[in-house]
Amino acid sequence: HKSEALEHFKAYAALIENKFGRKIKKIRCDNGGEFLSKEFKAYLRESGIELETTAPESSAQNGVAERLHRTLLDRARAMRIAAGLPKFLWPLAVAHAVYLKNRLPTRALKEKTPAEVWNGQKPDVADLQEWGTKCWVLTSPDKRSKLDPRSEAMHFVGIAPGSKAWLYYDPRSRRVGKSRNIVF
Repeated sequence: HKSEALEHFKAYAALIENKFGRKIKKIRCDNGGEFLSKEFKAYLRESGIELETTAPESSAQNGVAERLHRTLLDRARAMRIAAGLPKFLWPLAVAHAVYLKNRLPTRALKEKTPAEVWNGQKPDVADLQEWGTKCWVLTSPDKRSKLDPRSEAMHFVGIAPGSKAWLYYDPRSRRVGKSRNIVF
């Protein structure tokens, strides 16, 4: 996962530079290995980005981030348990908790939402759905006969990033799919 962290960070750094015309100057992290690999450190040095690490066993030095992680995991755990869905879907539950958090006003941003500050406009919350709720996903005509049902019952597990589609969980195949043809 160390190489994944580096690739995601490179993409994020490029996004920040393109969107805001600014470069990242410093990152702070705990002593987790994903940010301390030789490749990651080399990239930071080449990019002129300072790496600051917390002292071992002192999560308070990165308190805001640590508290946010705990809050998001608590919310994701509650959503997953309430929906009765399997544990392996936890990353999707966390992603949805982040999605919701970014659409809630905060005092730190003078009652604006993080999504509003990031995009420059108020987020549309008209289509928000409860994570794990039952939904009906249209089955492609080439995958059904005339007499088969046109849709199948699934569970909503999030918004597909980078597209106008929903993510759903199929309990029979234990797989996650993406579709724009969902009814709640």
